[in-house]
Amino acid sequence: MIPVTIPRDMRSDGCTFPGPLQIFKGIMGASRYIQYCREHDFLRRYEIINWFKANLLLGRRIAGDGWEGKLRAPFYFLFTTVSYPLYSNTKRLPPEWKKYANIYRSL
Repeated sequence: MIPVTIPRDMRSDGCTFPGPLQIFKGIMGASRYIQYCREHDFLRRYEIINWFKANLLLGRRIAGDGWEGKLRAPFYFLFTTVSYPLYSNTKRLPPEWKKYANIYRSL
């Protein structure tokens, strides 16, 4: 699996848990997976790869984080898959970030 390779200056709120779902942030270990959530935001926001592939990658990365990750990964995958239409506001990729995008386009 490729390492997490995203622009350092990309803005992201990390793992998004909207509204009342905020209560699950601690249970779901969101603070442990911020780098993976930022990567997912990058991939989705700039449509680097298909949304389903981005969700699979997020789930695989979380599942690789020990037994807790294996238990949590299906929930992250399910949530990102069900909620993806709510987060489909894509933007143009800044030209200076193309090198980061090219790393993921071979997935």
